[in-house]
Amino acid sequence: MIELLAESLPLRRVASRLNISVSTAFRWRHRALTVLSARDRKPLSGDVRVETFLVKYSEKGSRVCHGPGSWGYWNVVRKGEEPVGRVRSGPSAGRRRFRLLIDGRPLHVMVAETDTGYEFDILGQGRRNAEMVAAGLARLIRPGSRVFAFGGSEYRRACETLGCEHHDGVAAVSRWFQCLRGAEEGGASRGAEEVTTPEVRFPNLPIWWLRRFRGVATKYLGHYLAWFRDIVRIVEFPAGANMASADGRALLRRPADWGVPPT
Repeated sequence: MIELLAESLPLRRVASRLNISVSTAFRWRHRALTVLSARDRKPLSGDVRVETFLVKYSEKGSRVCHGPGSWGYWNVVRKGEEPVGRVRSGPSAGRRRFRLLIDGRPLHVMVAETDTGYEFDILGQGRRNAEMVAAGLARLIRPGSRVFAFGGSEYRRACETLGCEHHDGVAAVSRWFQCLRGAEEGGASRGAEEVTTPEVRFPNLPIWWLRRFRGVATKYLGHYLAWFRDIVRIVEFPAGANMASADGRALLRRPADWGVPPT
């Protein structure tokens, strides 16, 4: 199970390889991911690249809830208005109707990255404002850090609140590539500028990786993000600057820590 996490396989393929049921594979996987997501993390410092992305709200696979992805969800967009005489059955019977534009709003996830570290924070639903961004930055970075933000003016206001130095991430990336182009052309002035211009890259967001699961249940989103942070990034970028500080598989190889038989 531990080594299969590096391959990011669907549950059915994991169950087939280990000759276990899908429910057992699901339980083992999330026991392991619970260990990763519960680890104490230290805030990042120095030059920190920060960006926020959206993840769709989902109750994928739930038999109890009745939101998107659950067994009891009625998709108004695809099926039209719910029939008046339709009776819900199961544990979700009798609950109020799911409000897609209120209860089902996407979640904001903040990613903070340095050359030696990578952290994330689930900010929640609703409109992204300076207060929401400041709360996420306070959990991810140390005061006094240089924040290269790939976003709007709410990052500037949040940095002023926290005492961090704000920089426009897109402009910094543009300046860095201009310096590289000038150095290749042999310009002396550009070469001198290259020495003082820090290398800035776009943060590595897990959007491309989350797509392979065709939706992730919101209640387990933290598990999947920890999976990407501690295992997937090490496998995908073994020799790059995006490499995580520690391999999560080393921790999971101690079965006593998470209560699942070794495989």
